[in-house]
Amino acid sequence: MKKKHVSILLITALIVTIAPAIVCAWFIPDTGVTKCYNNLSEITCPQPGEPFYGQDAQYSPNLQSFTDLGNGIVRDNVTGLEWQSDTAPGVYLWDDAKTYCDNLTLGGYSDWRLPTIKELSTIVDWSRYNPAININYFPDTQVYACWSSTVVIFNPSHAWVIDFSSGIFSSGRMVEISTYVRAVRGGQYGTLDNSFIDKGDGTVTETNSGLMWQQATAPGYYTWEAALAYCETLTLAGHTDWRLPNVNEVLSLMDYSLWNPAIDTTYFPNTSASAVYWSSTTCVIAPSSAWYATAGDGGVSYLLNEQKLGMNAVRAVRGEQPVTTTTSVQPTTTTTSQPTTTSTVQPTTTTTTVQPTTTTSVQPTTTTTSQPTTTSTVQPTTTTTVLPANANIVIRPETINLKRKGQFITATIKLPQGYKAGDVDIQSIKICIEKNVANGQGNMELACGDFKPQWAIRISKDSLLVKFPNQGVLDLISNNVDINNLPAMVTFWVQWNLKNGGPQFQATDTVRVINSFWWQKN
Repeated sequence: MKKKHVSILLITALIVTIAPAIVCAWFIPDTGVTKCYNNLSEITCPQPGEPFYGQDAQYSPNLQSFTDLGNGIVRDNVTGLEWQSDTAPGVYLWDDAKTYCDNLTLGGYSDWRLPTIKELSTIVDWSRYNPAININYFPDTQVYACWSSTVVIFNPSHAWVIDFSSGIFSSGRMVEISTYVRAVRGGQYGTLDNSFIDKGDGTVTETNSGLMWQQATAPGYYTWEAALAYCETLTLAGHTDWRLPNVNEVLSLMDYSLWNPAIDTTYFPNTSASAVYWSSTTCVIAPSSAWYATAGDGGVSYLLNEQKLGMNAVRAVRGEQPVTTTTSVQPTTTTTSQPTTTSTVQPTTTTTTVQPTTTTSVQPTTTTTSQPTTTSTVQPTTTTTVLPANANIVIRPETINLKRKGQFITATIKLPQGYKAGDVDIQSIKICIEKNVANGQGNMELACGDFKPQWAIRISKDSLLVKFPNQGVLDLISNNVDINNLPAMVTFWVQWNLKNGGPQFQATDTVRVINSFWWQKN
C-alpha cells in the first residue's frame, strides 16, 4: 500500500470572479499504482530490507485528484489544469487539432489549447489500461493515440502523442496521422518546464516540483530489482531517503526542446544519449516489464519479454519542499480540494497551499551493479522472394546517413485488421532492402539481414515499434547499394511471422540514404 504522510485537511468552497494569485509551483501527480510486483507478477508489498522494496506503490508524492465541474470540464486538483472531460468528436491531423482547441468554447471559456506532452502525461493513470485514465472523470476516452502540441525536436514533421491504451509515448507525422484530441486550459504555457539549481554536492534540485535529483547517473547498469536496492541504500549529500523515481518523475526530468540527450546537460553533464532510465513503476499491462524513459529523445515506454531482467541506467530522487513564486491566473468558477487523510493537500486557486512532507524509510543493505550486454550482427543474405505487402510500416529516420554510426533505426508496424501486436513472433522480424538491380522476371532482388531486433514495444493493440541494430542496417545498405550514387531513395522491406503459425507478413517503406559527414534532414 502507499506510505502514509502527515497532512492538513483543507476544504475550500467559494465563488470568485478573478482569483488574484496562486503559488506557481507545479506538483507531479502520483501514478495511481497501489500494487507491488516482482519480476513477473503481483506480490504482497515487501518490507524494508526485502527484495523489491522501494517500488512505486510504496511512495505517494501527490495522489491523483479530480473534480468534475459539471460543465464538460474536469479540474486536476494536483496540477490546477482544467481538461475537456470528453475526447473531442472525430479524429484530426495535427494542425486541425490545434485549430479545434483554439476555437473551442466550453463551460463559458474560450482559452482552450492543445496540451503539451508533459501536460497530457499528467492525466495518465498508470494503474489502468484500455484506457489508461480515470474513467470516472474521463469516461469517453478513446483507447488510442492523443495529440500533444509538442513537436519532435529531431523530426519536426512529427509531434508527440500518448497512446491511452497503456500510456506509451510515440510520435505521429503531422500531415498523415489523424488521431484524437483533448483540450486543456489554465496555467501558463511552459509552467511544467524545469528550473534547476546545482547544489554543488552531487545533487540538483528542480525548484518547481521540489524534487532533488542525483546529478550523476549511477555507476554501472542494473536490473529493475537491483535499481530499487541501489536507490534505497544510497547515501548522498547527507541524505539517506533516496528512492527510484516513478514514471511521472522520470519523465518530468526530460526537456522536449532538447535531444541526444533530452536532458539539460548543464546540470546533468554525464548523461549519455543512449541511456535508458528505470522508473519504479511496473507496467500493469505486462507485469514482467517496468516503465522507462530514453534519455535520447525523452520517450516513455516498456519492453516485452521479461524486461525487468534487462540492464538499464539509474538516477535516484528524493522529495524536497517546492520553492514558490506568485503569479496571476485565469478566472475560475469554483475551487475544491479533495479531502483525504493519507495524501498531501493539492493546490487550489486560493492563496494557501500546503506542501507535501517527506518520510524516511529503513533502507536495505545490498546493492548490485552490472555491465551492459552487447549485440552482434550477422552478415546479410540475398533472396529474390518478394511477398505481397499486406501491412503498414514507417521507417525512421526518414534520412539515413551512412556516416552516422550512432543513429537509431526503428520501424513502426501496424498489422492488418483482426491481428494483435502480441501475436507477432518478435524473433522472426527481419529487414531487407531492394538492391539496385532487377532479375529476369522483373521482380526486384532483395538483400536481407538476419540480425534480430534489439527490442520491440507494443504501442497499441495492433501496432509495434521495433528497433534494429544500427550497424547491421548500415552494413546492409553499404553492401547492397551503390554508395557512389548517393543520395538515393531506398525501399525497405520488413518481414515477420505470427507466434502460432499462420501467414507471413511483409510491409514496405522508402527512406532517403546519404553518405556524408554533414547530417541532413528532409
